[in-house]
Amino acid sequence: MKAVPRTDPEHAVSWPMPVGLQSPILRPVPIIPAFSQQDRIPATSGTTSVLPQPVWDCWYDGDFELDCLLEFYRENHQLRGHWSCEALGGLEGGSVNAETWDLGKLTRRRCHGVILCILCKIPIRPHSSRVRIQKQLGPCSKCGADLVHRTCGATANVYVFVNGVHFKHQGSHDHDRPPRLKLSASESKTLRNLILENPTSGPQQLLVGRPTIDGPGESVATISPLLLNSDRISYERRKIIERTDKNSNFDREISKIERTYPGVIQFLQWGNRFKIITLQTTFMSSLLTKPLIDSEAVNGFLSDATHRFWNMDKSLLMITSAFEPTHLKSWVPVLVSFIDGGTAEHYRAHFLQLFLAIKRECERLSLVVTDEHFANVVDFSAAERKGFILAFVDFWIEDENDSRSEDDLIEKAGKLLRGCLRHFEAQITRVKKISAVVHPSRIDLFENFARQMLRSSSASEFMDTTEEFKIAFPDASKWIVSQTIPRSGDTTSSDHL
Repeated sequence: MKAVPRTDPEHAVSWPMPVGLQSPILRPVPIIPAFSQQDRIPATSGTTSVLPQPVWDCWYDGDFELDCLLEFYRENHQLRGHWSCEALGGLEGGSVNAETWDLGKLTRRRCHGVILCILCKIPIRPHSSRVRIQKQLGPCSKCGADLVHRTCGATANVYVFVNGVHFKHQGSHDHDRPPRLKLSASESKTLRNLILENPTSGPQQLLVGRPTIDGPGESVATISPLLLNSDRISYERRKIIERTDKNSNFDREISKIERTYPGVIQFLQWGNRFKIITLQTTFMSSLLTKPLIDSEAVNGFLSDATHRFWNMDKSLLMITSAFEPTHLKSWVPVLVSFIDGGTAEHYRAHFLQLFLAIKRECERLSLVVTDEHFANVVDFSAAERKGFILAFVDFWIEDENDSRSEDDLIEKAGKLLRGCLRHFEAQITRVKKISAVVHPSRIDLFENFARQMLRSSSASEFMDTTEEFKIAFPDASKWIVSQTIPRSGDTTSSDHL
């Protein structure tokens, strides 16, 4: 086996990475897991596997831990393997918005091994539950001998958090490999490229091999044994072509919007990393700057993401609003974005477009852009807060007239952010109804703690109350930590909401 040189300058990382990686805010997980049968770094307890070019091995085995970016996690089918695994469920309190992996949302999987015939040794893939596995056992359909179930104790824990994903595997798969069900991410990509290069080739032709001057070309069956079946090739081919047609329709619709409403699309990125479309009209941009209103708490911007607005899983409608004091006397959207997820990178792209729009409007009015133009109220989402701070740093780092360091910009961005009272109250209402966390007889105490937090006059008083809360409600400690990540300024005191 070949290990990556520790001194490779192109892929230099801290070595070894600690298992308890505490990724600081604004720093994405600096490593990407990748291991294959050809290039595997032996992983032991207390180390993290790292390779410069990620290749996810779906037949993962042995004790190891590793970290990856959310993009890699999604591209590789949530780091699922070819083993037959049962989902064991997670634990209460984990959140995808947590800053560290140990507080993230946990999914557990357990391998069910393989079913074998005692004579012909033909492997059979176990079903996903013990009850269904028992129904599989019986005489072999080929030779009539008994089928036996070889169990496996290997487990995989997957923690999803705001900075990425932490994967922990324990145990060895000391049994034969069961038949596969799905293509790996790399196999799917290879097949997609081949089909798009030969869109008129049917399933049978793809199986036999594309015609060339020298005879039939390479068969798609060389990509994966699953593609020895023409029906499976037809299924995969249909998925790829339908998805390509949808993308073509998307391009036409975007072009239609640009023709009908020229200039309304401020930014568009539709790639594998993430997707975002930002819209803004001339009237919306005119509301980005206004005189300070001393009599009411209506200065700055409100930013919130609406879930389940689009008929697409995990896609959000991100809206930043400002108060229009003259005619409408209400909050009006000043920037609207479609984003295909709720990661910090999605919010970073939205807020950066907001800051650039503010800069353009200030230049139009011959105003000097200051930090205070960017003051924002956001919900209690760590990803949204982090995205704002990342965008703030991006904006000012590009300004030649700004000499502040990155750390100074991070501190300043934290002071410009405020929590949203409505979202915090909604979280309180949700958690207090979970009897396993808050006993019904202690709901009043739980709410009193929440009100005391909102009345805090300083950051130290707020944190003292939080510590008392964690002692009184230990099962809710992970939740309150995710809601009260320390930042510059007492961002959750009532006068800031």
